[in-house]
Amino acid sequence: MQGASPGGPRCVFDTHVWLDLLVFDDAPMRAAMSVWQSAGAITLISPATVAELAHVLQHRPWPRAAWAERAHAAADQLQRQPDALLGPQCGLPIAWGDDGWNGPLPRCRDASDQKFLALAAGGCAPWLLSRDRALLKCRRYRMADGGWGQVCTPLTAPEALG
Repeated sequence: MQGASPGGPRCVFDTHVWLDLLVFDDAPMRAAMSVWQSAGAITLISPATVAELAHVLQHRPWPRAAWAERAHAAADQLQRQPDALLGPQCGLPIAWGDDGWNGPLPRCRDASDQKFLALAAGGCAPWLLSRDRALLKCRRYRMADGGWGQVCTPLTAPEALG
């Protein structure tokens, strides 16, 4: 895995989690991030997950002008320097992971979400943090021989992290 550094647990954020941090500046999400910071967690990203985030930031209709402004600014920076944008936003080190996992994965109802499962498995990330309903339905599955453990919401994950 490129750019990975030793340390605490690895985690993967889905697009909804990044939007809470980049666009909505969600206070409960920021509080949850402090638990991950204390644990020394590392956030994994991949070209596919960054591309999806960039697409959503650029093309989603934003009902509030402030959200649109933050989304478009984040999209511009994301295309130039994803690590420099995402790391400070979540307060965690960023590592590029492998989303080319060929082992077994739970089948997500939304095929576009498979990239997050593949990144978690390929990057041996015990945590996939999501607010996406289709991904959260995959939480009942665990990888038998892969490296990731569970899909959970960012607000419930700190409880499990202990």
